[in-house]
Amino acid sequence: MRDPDFTLTAGPTASSPRVLAALGSPMLYDYDPVFLERFRGLETKVAALMRTSSDVVLMQGEAVLGLEAAARALVRPGMTALNLVSGVYAKWFGLWLAEYGAELVEVEVPYDEAVDPAAGARALADHPETSLVAVVHSETPSGVLNPLREIAEVVRAHGALMVADVVSSLGGEELDVDGWALDLCVAGPQKCLAGPPGMSLVSVSDRASAGVYEDKGIPALKDWLSRALRNPIEWLERLIPDEQDGISATLRELVDSARCDLVLTTGGTGPAPRDVTPEATLAVADKVMPGFGEQMRQISLAFVPTAILSRQVAVIRGQALIVNLPGQPKAIAETLQGLTQASPPVHGIFATVPYCIDLIGGPYLETDEAICKAFRPKSAVRTRPT
Repeated sequence: MRDPDFTLTAGPTASSPRVLAALGSPMLYDYDPVFLERFRGLETKVAALMRTSSDVVLMQGEAVLGLEAAARALVRPGMTALNLVSGVYAKWFGLWLAEYGAELVEVEVPYDEAVDPAAGARALADHPETSLVAVVHSETPSGVLNPLREIAEVVRAHGALMVADVVSSLGGEELDVDGWALDLCVAGPQKCLAGPPGMSLVSVSDRASAGVYEDKGIPALKDWLSRALRNPIEWLERLIPDEQDGISATLRELVDSARCDLVLTTGGTGPAPRDVTPEATLAVADKVMPGFGEQMRQISLAFVPTAILSRQVAVIRGQALIVNLPGQPKAIAETLQGLTQASPPVHGIFATVPYCIDLIGGPYLETDEAICKAFRPKSAVRTRPT
């Protein structure tokens, strides 16, 4: 059998004799000054090729490693992620986004068509809470090239993080990471660069490395409570990593030290490995209040069958009520307020919160009945002085 002189596969592509000869060079110890100098030099060259001044990370594994690492690093349970799908690799990336806890929204076109930036804009308008957008620049199997620059403009205007798979476009198509405000790009050497497979070339912006995206859950929660409660409210906000011990410690601090009467968490209650909010909440509980979780799932089931995967819990610690809420603004409002237009109407969980707080020795909460009518037995209702 004769080895082909030239191949037309999607990759790995044929490497030049000079590259093949370099693969046969003596191995260098990875802490050798010569190796470190070459490694830093390669990072600089990749950054120049990507046209970025951001950090470039070279990972020892095929580009699939870099792509999964990107999803794992950026997704926060309950956040909304928009995935623009024009082929199998984009569809694959969506599976990772969902696995790590994102509420996945997809715009999908036939696999021989490119995504229209206007379709992405419409999806963002329909889901304003979206924090991350992902797209494949060039779909390797079909060769479809998505208009990455135009899509990035839409995403930048929205304020979400932009993640791009540029594995088969780097070195073959125009790419300007900084100029197009791409927060995280993943490439590989085995496509247009005609190098050997086995590395992920990743550019990471300051926003991506800091995990900076606009939190939509807390503002939505504050907006609803400000309208629903007549009492003056003292807000204490905490935006913390999805780590069980850290969540439990924060709950203890809010209840035991800050003396909060009501603590509401958002997101992180699904079945994914990172969803540890229920465990962290139960770890600090004096009493468990299972009815809250049951009612929240009943409300959510009116919209999505995956509501049965939610593990939201409510507990009492001392004189405070702690409740796990969804992460999306729309779902937060529906859960608290209920489905007033349904037939029959479905009560939201907040209708019972004031009386629950009465029973554990907390303050008397009054609600605006146009938003949410609190339920109390007649004997527990206090009349307002005239």
